[in-house]
Amino acid sequence: MQRLAGQRLQPRHAKAFHGAGAGARGLRRAVAARVARGPRAEVQQQQQQAQQQQQRALAQQDPFVAAALRLTRLVENVGDGEDELIESSLREEPPLSKLGLMAMGGGGIALAAVLVSALAGQDPLGGATLSAHSLGAAAVGAALALPLVAFRAYSWTPEAAEALPSLADMHRMMAEEAEPWLSRFNRGHLAAHAALETLPMTLLLLPAAQGGLAAAFEFWSSLLQSSLLGPGGGGAAAAAAAAAAATPQGLSAVLALLVTATCAGVVQSLNLVTDEEQLEVVRDAVQNADRYYRLTSMQVGSTADDATRASRAFKAVAVSWMEASEDASALAGAVTFVDVVMVSAIWYATGDLAAPAAAALAVAAVDYHHLHAAAARGGGRRGGKRGAEERRGPTRGESGSG
Repeated sequence: MQRLAGQRLQPRHAKAFHGAGAGARGLRRAVAARVARGPRAEVQQQQQQAQQQQQRALAQQDPFVAAALRLTRLVENVGDGEDELIESSLREEPPLSKLGLMAMGGGGIALAAVLVSALAGQDPLGGATLSAHSLGAAAVGAALALPLVAFRAYSWTPEAAEALPSLADMHRMMAEEAEPWLSRFNRGHLAAHAALETLPMTLLLLPAAQGGLAAAFEFWSSLLQSSLLGPGGGGAAAAAAAAAAATPQGLSAVLALLVTATCAGVVQSLNLVTDEEQLEVVRDAVQNADRYYRLTSMQVGSTADDATRASRAFKAVAVSWMEASEDASALAGAVTFVDVVMVSAIWYATGDLAAPAAAALAVAAVDYHHLHAAAARGGGRRGGKRGAEERRGPTRGESGSG
C-alpha cells in the first residue's frame, strides 16, 4: 500500500490512469478503496516490527533486558505439538460444544460425589433441598462470602500485584490454562461454564470428601475403641483408654476439612506448576550460559566483559523466573486451601449446601470475569513453538546453543 501510494506513475501509466472513460474511473475507485481500507494485517505487522526493533535496541543497552528476551524465546519454543493442536482445536470449538464437554465432565464428578456420599452414609446434597429454606441459605451464603469476594476482587488489581508479584504470575498461569476454554464465550456461556465447574466440585469437596472422611475417622475410632475394650468388655482402665481413643464428632469434621483443603490445594498447585520440559531447557541454558555468551561475544563490538555481564544477567533472570514460577504455584495452592476452608465453614454454619454453593459461585465469578477478559485480549495463550512462530517467527538454534 505504501509503495503504491509513494511511487511515481510512468507516462504511459499516467495516460491510462488519468484518461477519461469507465476503465480509468474504475481504476481510481479501486485504488482509493485500497488506500482507504488500510489492511489491518499490514498495520499489525508494522507495529510488531517496530516493537521488536525497540526491544532489540533496548536489549543492546541493558543485558538484563536481553536476558529476559532470550529467556522468553527459550520458553516459547518449548511445546508439545499434540498439546498445541488440542488447544488450537479447543479454541475453534463452538461455545455450546465446549459447554457440552464441561457438562459431561461435571456430570461425572457429580456422579462420583453421590456414590461416595452414599457409601459413607452421608446426604449427597449436603442438606440442600428444593425449598424456600435452601433459597434463604443461598442468600445467606452469598452474603457471608462478600468479604472473600471483595478480597478476591482486590487480588486482581495492579496494586495487589505490585505488593505481591506472585499474584500476577499466578493469574497469568490461570489465564493460560483457561484461555482455550473461554475463547469465543459471551457472558451467558461464561456463567454456565462457571456453574458447571463450581457446583460439581462443591458436591465433591463438601458432602462427599469431608462427609466421607469424617465418617471414616469415626469408624476407625470405633474400631480402636472396640479393640481396646476387648471381647470380655475389660475393666475400668480399658474403658478409660477406649474413651480417650474415641474421636469426637467435631474433631472428625475438622480433620476431614483440613485433609480435604490440603488435597485441593496440592492439586491446584500441581495444576499450575511449570512444565518440566520448560524447566529442563532453562536449567540447561543456565548451565551453558558462560559458553553461550563467550561464543556470541565474538561478534564485532563485544568484549569478554560484555559476555560475563550478559551471562550473569541471564543466570539471574532465569533463576528469578524459576523461583517466581514456584512461588506462583505455591500461592495458588494456598489460595485454594483458604477457599475450601471458608466455604466449608459456611456449610457447617448453615447446614445447607446451597449456602456454600452460592458462596463458591460468587468467588468464582470474580475469577472468571478477569479470566474471560484476558481470553478476549488473547493474552493468556500458553507459550510454545506454534505460539512463538505466530508472534515473531521461529528462532533456530536458541535452545541448542545454550
